[in-house]
Amino acid sequence: MEPTNSYIRQKRILTIFSGLLLVSIFVGIEAPDGGHSLLPFKLKDPSSIPHILAAIVIYNFVQHILNWRLQIESARREKNIYTDFVITNVVSLSSLVVYLGNQIPQKVYEEVGSLIARYTPVWPEWLDIVFQIFGVFAASALLAIRVSEFAQKLASSRQKKNTEKSENILALLNQSGWVLHFNSKSAHARKQISFMPDGNIGLGKNKNESSWRLTGEFLELLNSEGKVFSRFKYDPSSNRFLHTNDEDTLSLRNQIIYIDANFKDRV
Repeated sequence: MEPTNSYIRQKRILTIFSGLLLVSIFVGIEAPDGGHSLLPFKLKDPSSIPHILAAIVIYNFVQHILNWRLQIESARREKNIYTDFVITNVVSLSSLVVYLGNQIPQKVYEEVGSLIARYTPVWPEWLDIVFQIFGVFAASALLAIRVSEFAQKLASSRQKKNTEKSENILALLNQSGWVLHFNSKSAHARKQISFMPDGNIGLGKNKNESSWRLTGEFLELLNSEGKVFSRFKYDPSSNRFLHTNDEDTLSLRNQIIYIDANFKDRV
């Protein structure tokens, strides 16, 4: 099972801006012709570019973790997908560690360096650089793994809650008398609908509502081609399933599924 498009898009944005942050620190980024513009904006001080990029990385890193929580269990447990998740976190956290380290005054580095030099052997400057780079990425990798494990636990907890909700929804769908109001603009655009244990639609089955499935806490009706035709979320206060009106659904908006035991008498 693959991650959602929103997760992939968020991961791509995070990776790009993490790379830009590293480039701005080690190489430097200048606007064309020495200007002070960044995208459609003008900057008073070009040196603020790393700060802006760091803020963007932090925001997208948080969104990346939240998006991971929304992925289904089978996708999160896929080894390649999880490894990619961890690597993305390593890159983004490394860029932030380097950025934060770059904000520390040089005087602090000199004092810490002189203190370390008293208790460590003398080695070539290039080896010192290697150790620094290794330390940054090792710390970032360890932090990324911990963050990834924490995100995985949060996602598993959410998945457990969704499973409990799914079980409750299954019990509801076993009840009889469900009615699908498929066109909110017409009071007569309604039909009986029933949900068979094998995932097929019983009463009310046609090319639009051919089968059904539960995805987390959402009830999805699939058409005869297996595409999501409509998606509903249960509303306990009204004992109704309300259409989510998501853009990827093919049906009319504002549909409702509710119980009306007397509706069959009016067919």
